[in-house]
Amino acid sequence: MPDANPATPRIGLRTFWRLVIGAAAIAVMPVATGETGTRHEWVLVLANILPWCLPWLLFLALLRRPFAATVLTALIQIGVYAANAIKLEQLGLPILPADLAALHNLWHAPTLFLRYVDVHPAFWGLLLCLLLAWFESPLAGLTTRARTLTAVIAVALITSLGARLPPWPALYGRQQLGIPVWLPADGAREAGAIAQFLHLYLTTQQELRELDQGALLAAKNWLAARPETTHPADDLPDIVVIQSESFFDPGDLVGVDTAAYAPHLDALRRQHLHGRLTVPAYGGLTTRSEFAFLTAFPLRGEPALEYPYQALVHRVMPALPWVLREHGLATTVLHPYVRQFYQRDVAMPLLGFEHFVDESVFSAEDRHGHYVADAAMNRQIQHELGAPGHQFVFAISIENHSPWDSPRPIGDVALPALPPAMTLDERGALAMRQYLHHLARGDQALGELVDWVMQRNEPTLLLFYGDHLPAMHYVIEHLPWDDGQLAFQQTTPWLLVDNRNPPTRERIDLAASELAALLLHQAGIDTATPFAGIDRLRRARIWGTRCQMRRRLATGTRHRIDCRRRRPLMSATGHTPSIKMEQPHPERKTPAHRRVRGCAASAAGCR
Repeated sequence: MPDANPATPRIGLRTFWRLVIGAAAIAVMPVATGETGTRHEWVLVLANILPWCLPWLLFLALLRRPFAATVLTALIQIGVYAANAIKLEQLGLPILPADLAALHNLWHAPTLFLRYVDVHPAFWGLLLCLLLAWFESPLAGLTTRARTLTAVIAVALITSLGARLPPWPALYGRQQLGIPVWLPADGAREAGAIAQFLHLYLTTQQELRELDQGALLAAKNWLAARPETTHPADDLPDIVVIQSESFFDPGDLVGVDTAAYAPHLDALRRQHLHGRLTVPAYGGLTTRSEFAFLTAFPLRGEPALEYPYQALVHRVMPALPWVLREHGLATTVLHPYVRQFYQRDVAMPLLGFEHFVDESVFSAEDRHGHYVADAAMNRQIQHELGAPGHQFVFAISIENHSPWDSPRPIGDVALPALPPAMTLDERGALAMRQYLHHLARGDQALGELVDWVMQRNEPTLLLFYGDHLPAMHYVIEHLPWDDGQLAFQQTTPWLLVDNRNPPTRERIDLAASELAALLLHQAGIDTATPFAGIDRLRRARIWGTRCQMRRRLATGTRHRIDCRRRRPLMSATGHTPSIKMEQPHPERKTPAHRRVRGCAASAAGCR
């Protein structure tokens, strides 16, 4: 609406120059913060500035105040660039389109994200500017018709961008901008975070659809109509799987002894089946390791799938819980946090879980630090195993979740000292000491649960593995590792305890996508599933067997593993040994050992 009193005096410059200065001001922050890329090409500079013109135009049409529109746009810029900086610092990754699918987590678990935020004084300065901007005189020349046209143009451009419609795919194509897509951090640094984000957004699409109740009911009916299996539940053990938050072997670091911080892990792997796990996640993105384990999908070759539940779980799909349900086990997922986090509440039923136990069953006394303690989760696991029938419990721990670089509410507890070989600044030292404190508690909980399982009368399998290295990229990327490789190339430990059989000290190094196959084999389930094929390949590889997979397309797709045995591995006495990759303890990796581990994690084996 035009001003009611056109004679009211105006403050500031004339309309034209106010528009020019306001529009130019939105380019200040991307350029000043270096968010336009290190290549300093004018095309990339424009590609990183152009998207910010859209909210500025919309705010201008709504408010008729260029300065206010600029300040509001700058506040959005601060939020985006701060999120990018935090993610780079914690995970070594920039913001990516897949993060849009995780925005709902801000609503369900806002406190988790707020713990990473340190409000910069510039933010309060912008809020003050916004307050002052409200007293800015509206533009006299911006009539109702002009405002409407500006708003329509802004909304149309924003809508076309969100819908991936022209002209945006042509403007942000890879050929024009030369954005490297395989190394996201390098691409964001070279081309700018916004340019790379839009390029990936316009060429990929990930979403988690609504739960298909019809498909889920059909799968349940199919299971109910199946004939009795050759492995009734009475012959199978209860199965517990613990995915331990941010758990890795500190002994992999130069000058660090595993027994000093994880004595139970160090002792248990001397007695039980264990190994190193190559996980498709580093510092975070837990559901990548989670999904790889549950489905045998090798996500390590799909780095762009940050959130596999949103990208891949759109309907009922083959997974470990469905296999176990077919054999008569009740399936429960236990996660002492918000069940909507990562949209697990939608994905888990599609993967075959019947029950979801979340943080609502825990009390405030069950917490240690910001989250529910691993010891409290142990008690809930024991409660779930007390239910009638045989059980599969998949427990996702949360106690040792980041961040660690600010004091945590753990009471009057002495934090562990750092090893002499580890020299860190004040922030890094606090983060590492708090992390090691929770790691030791997780190790203690592991030891207690193993003792309980070994004393249990019912046959039970307990599988424990770490999901990824801790989200301390700003610390661990600078630490030396025993094998001389980089932090993102490191592995996590896994351990399998079976109270039906005498302890065995076998070591097998695996990928996360192979671990469920080993678990099923240990449980006595060798079925015609993808897991069975993976387990045969794994065993054939370790035995030195040459395998070829032949795909036969008939009614349904079947896979048959045809293994032609070469000369078997022989022991010194001439007898064929069991499947074993024994290493002396304490474990210390060498480049030669890393080559062995690399071939164990490769689908083709060593050549």
